[in-house]
Amino acid sequence: MKKLYWIFLAAVLLGLVVSMYLSISDLIGVKPLCGVLHGCDTVLTSVYSKLFGIPLAFYGVVFYVAGSIIAPFTLTSSYGRMFALLYGIVGAGFSAWFVYIQLVLIGAVCVYCMTSAFATLIILISTFLLWRKGNATIEPSLNS
Repeated sequence: MKKLYWIFLAAVLLGLVVSMYLSISDLIGVKPLCGVLHGCDTVLTSVYSKLFGIPLAFYGVVFYVAGSIIAPFTLTSSYGRMFALLYGIVGAGFSAWFVYIQLVLIGAVCVYCMTSAFATLIILISTFLLWRKGNATIEPSLNS
């Protein structure tokens, strides 16, 4: 179960680094380095890149910081694992929506956004496996 915990934490860290990079780039007014992929500029400057006037990357930072807070509870509590699974489901739902927006509505791909979506998918898979594995190890009580 610890291996899944570390995978979950690594995905949280990956997403946090990407979101912080995009957030800091936005704060200081610098375009993120996209290399040969020019979709970043298109996606990050689209009308879909902000929610209530706040860049989506800032929400990503909050999401991934929350994941780092939730992570230790996945090892100690069945409620922690259940909450982490809910966290993964919600995150994956939003990520799926954002990927749809990129591919269908904007018609461009941001490598950083897709990296965040990949991290969120790993979070979903690892939290599901943590929840499943953690619940499978709970022995039924003979006193009930």
